[in-house]
Amino acid sequence: LKRGECFAKMEIYSGAIDDYTRAISIAPKPDLYFDRGFFYMQLKKYPEAKADFDKSLELNVADEKLAKHNRGICSYFIGEKESACKDWLSAGEVSLDFLKKYCNQN
Repeated sequence: LKRGECFAKMEIYSGAIDDYTRAISIAPKPDLYFDRGFFYMQLKKYPEAKADFDKSLELNVADEKLAKHNRGICSYFIGEKESACKDWLSAGEVSLDFLKKYCNQN
């Protein structure tokens, strides 16, 4: 996990993903899925990122709103605009700009 964090700080996201995958296999915690989802987003691997945000929410990640916000971004980029807007709406203020820009919300 510590090595994965170092890779992430150096923006070597593929290395971070590998190490977080190992950490998840040992202790599947919601924050590990959340972080790995973020790393996948940086590599524009949106389906993989969305799956990780789904899992983090299923496991009750601490920052539910940010997980929904990020999952909304992934949904948007894989062509699921309705799902994205639904996530952004439930994320509240975190996603206000996205709602206005992409979902015609005022």
